[in-house]
Amino acid sequence: MKKVSLILLIMAAVLLSIPLTSFAGNGEKPAQYAFFYPWQVFDENTSIAGFRFNLFYGYNKNITGFDLGLVNRASGNFTGVEFGAVNLVDGNFTGWQSSVANITAGDFVGLQSGVVNSAGKKMSGLQLGFYNYAGTLDNGLQIGLLNFNNSAKPMKFLPFLNFSF
Repeated sequence: MKKVSLILLIMAAVLLSIPLTSFAGNGEKPAQYAFFYPWQVFDENTSIAGFRFNLFYGYNKNITGFDLGLVNRASGNFTGVEFGAVNLVDGNFTGWQSSVANITAGDFVGLQSGVVNSAGKKMSGLQLGFYNYAGTLDNGLQIGLLNFNNSAKPMKFLPFLNFSF
């Protein structure tokens, strides 16, 4: 427990020492802290470029950077790294999603690692989990027990390994 507290304290010190305003662009905020939506620093229409921490549930528009929390949701696009129990992105995702359930409604480029991984439209990259779904597997690899490629090019379903290059 002491190690975890020390690691979290060091991470906080490092993050606070970075000038987060250099990451944010027009209308974007450099950091977001959410307890449970709507109890968060900035409202759901705000885009975050930097760091977002969601204790229970955080909800914002576009996210660029690092996202950490129990339930993470973006109503727009996400670019970066996202760790949580559940990751939900209504738009496109580029980067790495890692949680129990990773669900991206749009195009996905990168790595999804979790029990359930879903890319609603085109998936390019790697899905590593128990259940993997892609609307279209495009230059991608699925490794898991249940692998679905809705476009059926080359195969709609394959256990253990499914790919399209």
